[in-house]
Amino acid sequence: MKKKLDSKKAIKLIDDRNNPIVKANALIQKSRYDLTVQEQKILLYLISKIMPDDVKFKEYEFSIKEFCEICDISYVGSNYLYIQDTIKKLRDKSFWIDNGISEILLSWIQSAEIEKNNSTLKIEISEKMKPYLLELKEKFTVDF
Repeated sequence: MKKKLDSKKAIKLIDDRNNPIVKANALIQKSRYDLTVQEQKILLYLISKIMPDDVKFKEYEFSIKEFCEICDISYVGSNYLYIQDTIKKLRDKSFWIDNGISEILLSWIQSAEIEKNNSTLKIEISEKMKPYLLELKEKFTVDF
């Protein structure tokens, strides 16, 4: 019985690792170099949760353990504080992007919450990121 659960978990892990990450090219050019590797992993994992038919952001929820498994990071107690600190740094980072009409100061994360009892992350992407992550029709990149 345990093998079936492990097989299902392994298949889900592979599926989650293969979720596409779709971003507007303007976003990639402006922000990639200002992020640490850990910030990029969190952000890319978060973006992979966006479905192609999403028209608005929702609160994205996942466990720290799940995130570590997907990103092939050892899951230990110290990860909680490290990820908490990394999300704060990611939330505090902002950048200017030119939308053709004006320049907008953006940040990636609107809010983040970690449930203490089960180490579940709840993250909301900033609404101003919509044109760069949702309903993209042109000038975008898809990574797996």
